[in-house]
Amino acid sequence: MKRTNILPFLFAAPALALVSCFGDEPANAECDIEKIWVHTDAPEEIFFHSYDTLYEVPSSENAIHFQTRYDVVVTQMPLFMQVTPGAQIFRLDVLNNREVPFVNGDIIDFSNAQIVTFRVRSEDGNYHRDYGVSIMPRVRGGGDLYFSFDDYYQLDERGSFYEWHEPNVPVSPWWSTGNPGYRLSVSSAKPLEYPSCPEEHTGVDGKNCVRLTTSDTKGFGAMVNMRLAAGNLFVGTFDVANALRNALEATKMGHPYAHKPVKMSGYYKYQPGEKKQDRQGKPLVGEIDYPDFYLVVYRNADAQGNRIQMDGNLLETDALKNPNADYVVGKARINREDVVMNSSEWTKFELPVVYTTELTPEDVENENYSMAIVFTSSADGGYFCGAVGSTLWIDNVTVECEY
Repeated sequence: MKRTNILPFLFAAPALALVSCFGDEPANAECDIEKIWVHTDAPEEIFFHSYDTLYEVPSSENAIHFQTRYDVVVTQMPLFMQVTPGAQIFRLDVLNNREVPFVNGDIIDFSNAQIVTFRVRSEDGNYHRDYGVSIMPRVRGGGDLYFSFDDYYQLDERGSFYEWHEPNVPVSPWWSTGNPGYRLSVSSAKPLEYPSCPEEHTGVDGKNCVRLTTSDTKGFGAMVNMRLAAGNLFVGTFDVANALRNALEATKMGHPYAHKPVKMSGYYKYQPGEKKQDRQGKPLVGEIDYPDFYLVVYRNADAQGNRIQMDGNLLETDALKNPNADYVVGKARINREDVVMNSSEWTKFELPVVYTTELTPEDVENENYSMAIVFTSSADGGYFCGAVGSTLWIDNVTVECEY
């Protein structure tokens, strides 16, 4: 492996500290890292893209992983953070059990693939949150992916809902759900009452599977005109802090993938709910709910090298709804007329990826494309339209790659 040691150096940067000029304003109780970035004069010698040096941290995450090219190991690098106003940052010295004040531009030792822990303390001093930060080479996968869903799920840090943590994927976390948004609406829900959860011993092979259920968001959901939450499981991240403002934009679809997928297959069962409704909760007489599952490949940078990160609108072809529509190069999607409804038996699906652009192996190897996979219990759930009770079970999903 090529070992890169970024020597300590300083450069001018604008101050991030914000000082309130209102003496009576209460101290901020928030303690989040909003953005974190590293600096190097030649980012694309170390990272796949220059934008890989910056990480916008979803409010639900506290593990931050910068990933370098396969053959690059970073030992030291200057680190910078933007935190909620008034908060203070400390690096935890675990051996000596102390907090070391952190200043933007500090050179951090990331050698031996260690995870460096930072503590952010709120301005009012009553709260803190710990983050683990690492810089590691991207894992070079074999191409084909297989998800049995038998293992690798656990409760989130609050014990509210389940999350899936696949070990053999190039990006972690790989899977996300809208469960954090459902917690905002129905905080009393038990883990197996969330829209996305595991179901044990009922899979196609008698083991475990994923159950996705369109769920009522109760009184709070009605108040904000988001009356239901479709169960979903997708490759990407979910920014719960922006979920109430725009749920589709808060859903970040896809991760860079250095292989060319050609087919997605697996098993499913589907039972639609009794009454499909629109966003206002009005019945859609004569309409039934459908699931949706698909795989999308898209270009993840524009001609200037700026990041392209698709959101929940990635299937929209209208440029007003999805200004990045032209960056989609391949798609595999279940047809509504092919969905087997109300079956107690598992149905196998095989979806070939249809490409509109020829991908070169070199382009793919350099991670110039991202792959998104989505499963949802209501095809129109992103618009809060569907039938409460619609349930999609998914198991043993395979993604086959040409190279």
